[in-house]
Amino acid sequence: MSWTITKNFQKENTVTFGNTFMLGNGYMGYRGTFEEYGKNEFVACNLSGIYDQVGEAWREPINVPNAFFTKVNVNGTEMSLLEQEPESHQQELNMKQAIHRRQTIFSTEKGPVTITAERFISSENHHLMALHYTVKVASDGLVVITTGILGY
Repeated sequence: MSWTITKNFQKENTVTFGNTFMLGNGYMGYRGTFEEYGKNEFVACNLSGIYDQVGEAWREPINVPNAFFTKVNVNGTEMSLLEQEPESHQQELNMKQAIHRRQTIFSTEKGPVTITAERFISSENHHLMALHYTVKVASDGLVVITTGILGY
């Protein structure tokens, strides 16, 4: 049995892959979506046992603000799966190490831009989740990284 699930970019499977690549520790869970995604792509960080309900109609987990929100702009062009097709893309969930990894390469006029992100949710400290995010560019240029906590 393999401990790793790996997929290429499939825009039509955004919702399905969000479920497939989800991380969790029993206290909180984070859907397997990408850092530049927002509510339209169903980004969600949920806390166990906290729900929203309207009358008797429905009940679902609430989303807490997204602490992994990150956008990258290189020489005036946004490096986002929402904006352009990647040259290559791989998304991976290593279930043995509990790490979600994504590597995306975008083509630009000045050469490739590679975005690599790894994240995990701690099983020892239930309140801790972490993101390691790198941007590699092939040539000189202006790189703007916007990150923060995105509330809905």
